[in-house]
Amino acid sequence: MDTAQEALFRDMLNHGWFTESDGDVESPTGYFGYVVNGASELADIRREFADVITAYGDPADNEITGVYSACIDSNGSIYIHRHGDYVRTNTAVLGIEPTMPVRHAMLTFANRQAEYTEWADSE
Repeated sequence: MDTAQEALFRDMLNHGWFTESDGDVESPTGYFGYVVNGASELADIRREFADVITAYGDPADNEITGVYSACIDSNGSIYIHRHGDYVRTNTAVLGIEPTMPVRHAMLTFANRQAEYTEWADSE
């Protein structure tokens, strides 16, 4: 059974709330993505995912805010990696400020996407 954070992130990933997502649960990379959550988004997240939060519990703020990568594999397991805090620096690119955690999440996503594309092209 998922933890409160796992259930929330699974639903966010499956319903387009991650910053970027790609893949296929049947591929070696799974279905994957990254998300950048600021404190100002907590109320929206909790409102939009109230059903999941009611069923699994409400994750602590520090389990939602920050920069995360997540992947769902063919067994339905979700893996979450926290890259770090999201701190605004007033230098936004596409609405996201390219702090070190954000750059790391974007690189992780790009590498997984390249692996997924290679797998998909060989199928």
